[in-house]
Amino acid sequence: MLSTIMPLKVLAIDTGFYSESDIFFYSPEAVDCIDTQSSSTTNVLNGDAKENAKTIVNFFTGKGLSLAVATGIIGNLKQESGLNPAVIQGGAIAPDDYKPVNKIGFGLAQWTFTSRQGPLLALSESSGRKITDLGLQLDYMWQEMTSGGYSDMMKRLNTIKDTSTFGSASAPMAAAIIFHGSTKEIRKNSNKQVLDVKFKDRGFEGSGDTANYVVKVRGGDAESFYKQMDGVVASGPGIANPGTAKTDGKDITIIGDSITEGSKKKLLDKLPGVSIDSEVGRQFKTGLDIAKTATLRNIVVFALGTNSTGLQSKDIKTLVDTVGADKTIVLVTNYGAPGSGKDYTSNNKVIKKAAQDYSNILVADWAAAAKADSNKYISSDNIHPTAAGQQLFTDTIYNTLSQDANISTGTSSESPSSCGSENAVVNGVVAGDIVQTAKNLALKTRVVEGEFRKSDASPEYIEARQQVNSDTYIPKGKTEDEAYSDCGRFVSTTIRSSGADPNYPIVGVSIQYAYVKKHPEKFSLIPHAKFEDLKPGDILIISGTVVPKGEKKKEEVGHTLIFTGDKENPMVEAALGSRVPSVQSRAFLDWTLDRDATAVRIIKK
Repeated sequence: MLSTIMPLKVLAIDTGFYSESDIFFYSPEAVDCIDTQSSSTTNVLNGDAKENAKTIVNFFTGKGLSLAVATGIIGNLKQESGLNPAVIQGGAIAPDDYKPVNKIGFGLAQWTFTSRQGPLLALSESSGRKITDLGLQLDYMWQEMTSGGYSDMMKRLNTIKDTSTFGSASAPMAAAIIFHGSTKEIRKNSNKQVLDVKFKDRGFEGSGDTANYVVKVRGGDAESFYKQMDGVVASGPGIANPGTAKTDGKDITIIGDSITEGSKKKLLDKLPGVSIDSEVGRQFKTGLDIAKTATLRNIVVFALGTNSTGLQSKDIKTLVDTVGADKTIVLVTNYGAPGSGKDYTSNNKVIKKAAQDYSNILVADWAAAAKADSNKYISSDNIHPTAAGQQLFTDTIYNTLSQDANISTGTSSESPSSCGSENAVVNGVVAGDIVQTAKNLALKTRVVEGEFRKSDASPEYIEARQQVNSDTYIPKGKTEDEAYSDCGRFVSTTIRSSGADPNYPIVGVSIQYAYVKKHPEKFSLIPHAKFEDLKPGDILIISGTVVPKGEKKKEEVGHTLIFTGDKENPMVEAALGSRVPSVQSRAFLDWTLDRDATAVRIIKK
């Protein structure tokens, strides 16, 4: 028998608080439905929502949060969007090329104001992922949650384990309340403490709901989701320095012009230790000259072009040749508001094409971010950012780097496997054993050419990838089917699912190469590796321009695989658009070693 559902008019809107919190949608005409016969709503989800719920839980537990906290987050997101990343305030479904509109909620968390919608859009464009992509929005949520603005919330959430109790409140309900946070309405109409869990400080949602509604509906949904997933999804071990760790800039060089110079203070605050060389009026060519003589770090942000309309592809080639293919390069797009007299369309096309042509180039799309609300972000000269724009410029660079996992975002890099006890096997994944996991996820017979679709891959790999590697970025000219033959995704899925390194970059050989070089505490590297150097479990990486052994012609190569040491088939690998993960022969291994591969060995604690 269906419960009685009664409409409940939302409370008066505190627009100042909503604008400050900047995450959720509101409407004075909206109604919510509350179950008058139960303490929680019924979790009736369609097929997509059920799959999304699993993905969301795996994402947050994979980051280290407990299952109770992950379901507390879902209890909130279900109220915001029904777990649909494409939903627009009012119920419409956004197309993949949707551009969020200020004051109209969108996505999983119903981001409402431009100050949050703009960076989300910029991250979408810079990473080549649709704005409706679930993985994109989860990555953006995590960046917001760990960037410092929610430090108190993250500290409190990190203390919640599945067995925690809070008076009469369960751990999932407590997490839902803390994630929601206090609001003016709650502070006005409650004693800030419900079921012995305090509504304290800023939460991620902060809706117009009453305290009672947050507990019964958001908290009730959290409990329901927890019951469904307990025993199915392993709880995370906790995160290091929750909400307080700033991104480490010690591996980053920024070369810029007046836009960077004006934003320097915010960049230094967001990326402590970053090396910044910026100057008013600097030309792109001058930046190239600086790059030739400077001591560059592993990540080079090139934020130039404001004073150099007419950028050409040969300029990008010079930059790559100068910096080196072994380093990650971030190009920042240029922007001039209407009235500036500047047209950067050509520059930005060259910059975005560079990301397609070179595997080690990323794009931080300042133009897309600033254009979202140029009146707010651009000063009266129509070129230089306001204080808010300087923060947005900084966040655009930060988000691009964080998305590609080159830099630490405060998550634990030493967390144990979330797959269960040592050597426990779950759908082919063996906790703590890279070799056995790789062999279990790969096909047991060699694949040479032509088997590159999802349907060709092993069921174990398909499931593992969906659980720990939900990124949906598809290289230009490739399809979602072909993504199952991506070598970098396979290696990442193996490493992440085995628990060897939950933070290993999810895609991109050049990104993975930069990551392992940045973390000597986690990996030992053997350049110019030979067969006799290898040990089972070693990762082999080729990234950049190489000259194959015995040849003179240069090749641009990006490839990675896992060495298993088996006599007949000593490696497992995939090749994008060619073959899904499978065992491979010594001949394939020799091909890799002949191209100056680096062997990467995980340091066991």
